[in-house]
Amino acid sequence: MENGIHSVADLAGYAFWDTDITKLDLNKDKQIIIPRIFERAKLDDVLNTIGFYGIEACSSILSANKYLSKQAVYLSHLLLSVPLVKFKAYAPPRNNL
Repeated sequence: MENGIHSVADLAGYAFWDTDITKLDLNKDKQIIIPRIFERAKLDDVLNTIGFYGIEACSSILSANKYLSKQAVYLSHLLLSVPLVKFKAYAPPRNNL
């Protein structure tokens, strides 16, 4: 692997506190790994994840995720330059008037 990243533990193992990370494969399980890191990891680890998987892969996976947290949607929007309306998890603010 590149950048010295050989396992999920090298990206942000602490974000997977409820998962056996030895069973996660960096390539096969990126649909699980990328959203979890954007939701629960430190900014440095999010940036390392973008560097490892690339902007296009992260954008594609995150925008297609229907259950992404509000914070992860906004973080993805800012770091990956994806319009908010492209996220399936994005709900525009309601007008209470």
